Amino acid sequence: MKYRLERLWLRPAIRNSVRIGLPLCAAAWFATSLAMDPGVQQMAREQAASLRAAIAAHPGLMVTRLEIEGSSPDLEQALTDAAALSLPVSSMDLDLDALHQRVAGLDAVATAQVRVEGGGLLRIIVEERVPAVVWRLPGREAFVTLDATGVRVGGLETRADRADLPLIAGPGADKAAAEALELLALAAPVADRIGGLLRVGERRWSLVLRDGPEIMLPETGAASALARVMALDAAEDILARDLAVVDMRDARRPILRLTSNALLELRRARGEIVEEDA
Repeated sequence: MKYRLERLWLRPAIRNSVRIGLPLCAAAWFATSLAMDPGVQQMAREQAASLRAAIAAHPGLMVTRLEIEGSSPDLEQALTDAAALSLPVSSMDLDLDALHQRVAGLDAVATAQVRVEGGGLLRIIVEERVPAVVWRLPGREAFVTLDATGVRVGGLETRADRADLPLIAGPGADKAAAEALELLALAAPVADRIGGLLRVGERRWSLVLRDGPEIMLPETGAASALARVMALDAAEDILARDLAVVDMRDARRPILRLTSNALLELRRARGEIVEEDA
């Protein structure tokens, strides 16, 4: 037996296993035992947290200033509130993705960039939505502004707050805001008389004049139908006549409807009624 053990010991693989392998196994067992010890684990966590806090507090990593670009004063305040930052703060403690979501989530923000720059600067760059129309919300006397694509920009307390913008109304009007703006551009010759554009059945538009007829437009080809009305008005001034409705829903048969007073006068002129019947 002794002879056999001596022969085995002469083999390099056996000697290396005993000299190197056994110590490594012992060290691995000891390290595993330490790692599984709750006290050792707690101490490791505390040391890691302490090291992170020390690194985070380094002056070179501190954010001390916030700058906002591309916004109006009102939006700048809303962005500051949405950022909800307490400066100074370490850049290691800033969640830029969450901050971007809060900023980009504001109605008036079209696009946003958030980045930390040198000198302790946090910069927020936004592209602000431009209000193009006022939408009266269906079923209530409440108003919001929309951009040219129909995306909400912000709320209004009263219509008078943005009297400079055209008014659209009706369910689904926001989804057709681009078409509404096209129609309003065509109606520019009577812009000072326009009360608003009414979306009917989420399918078509009616142009309402303050001191003139309602121009009922078709579901398709609304722009060309309105262009015809504008051409007729330029040639014959039809929108200044005593009309209640200009019905363009059927391009083959435009219909002009008189007001009740005009219809009464027409009947009198035709002798269909006499004064005592009136």
